[in-house]
Amino acid sequence: EFKLIKNKIETLMLRKSSDTFIGVCPNSIANVHKKLWKVLSKYCRKHNLLMLMHLAESEDEMDWLKYGFSDIDLLHKFLGLKKLSPHTKGNDPVDYLNRMNVLSKKVIVANANYLTQSQMAKLSQSEAKFVYCPRFDDIVCSRKQSLQNVLKFFPERFGFGTDSLYNNKDLSILNEAKYVNEDNILDVCELIKYITYYPSKILRLHNIIGSLEKDKHADFNVFKLEANETYKDILKKTNPDFVYIKGKRLVDNKKLRSVKNR
Repeated sequence: EFKLIKNKIETLMLRKSSDTFIGVCPNSIANVHKKLWKVLSKYCRKHNLLMLMHLAESEDEMDWLKYGFSDIDLLHKFLGLKKLSPHTKGNDPVDYLNRMNVLSKKVIVANANYLTQSQMAKLSQSEAKFVYCPRFDDIVCSRKQSLQNVLKFFPERFGFGTDSLYNNKDLSILNEAKYVNEDNILDVCELIKYITYYPSKILRLHNIIGSLEKDKHADFNVFKLEANETYKDILKKTNPDFVYIKGKRLVDNKKLRSVKNR
C-alpha cells in the first residue's frame, strides 16, 4: 500500500502546476494499519509533506483503541479489509499516535470531538495543527469541542473546515465560524484571521496567500455594506458580492462569471 501511495505522490509532484500543493490524508486511526502509519509518517517527514487526519471522531473509534474492537470492525468486514487492530489495548488516540512517532508540527488534525482536556493538551504539545469543523461535528457526530476549548489549546494554530457537502449544509468557512461565535467570543477582526491568515500559515502558504500584501496573490472577497453598516456586519452576510483570485474577478455581483469573461 505504501508503494502505491509513494508512486502516486511522486507522479503528482512531476506533473503538478505551481499552484498545486501535495499532502497526505490517511483518514483515521482505525482505518490505517499501524505499520503504514509508521512508514508513511517517516516518508512525510523526510519529504516535508503535510499530513492531515481525522482523530477521535466517534465513540466507536475511542472504543476500538481502548478495547481492541468495536463496531468499526463491521465496517472493515464490509469493505473486505483484513482485521485491523491497535498494537496494544487501553490507548487514547494521542498516546497511540505518539507511540508510533506520527505527531509533529507537520501534522494537521481534524475534529477531535471525543478528546478530553488532558488529551487536547497533549495534542497541542506535539505542535500539531487543528482543523475545527463545528457544524459537521454537530450534524454527523452529535458532539464537538467548544470554541473556548479550541482557542485554549490551539491559539493561532487552527482554522475552520466544512468537511463535504454530503455532510454539511454548504462549504462556507465564514458560516462555519459564525456558527460557533454567536456569543462574540472572538471579535470580527480576529475571527477573520482564523479563516484567512492562520490557515494559510498552517498550510505553509502564508508567503503567497492569507493576507493582502505586496508580492502575494490578490485573493480576496468583497462584501457590500449598506449605509448604516460597519465592517462588523460582514458576519450577517451569506455570500460575497465579488470574488477575486490572483486579481481576476471570478464572481461579479454574486454571479460566477463565464469562462470567456474571466
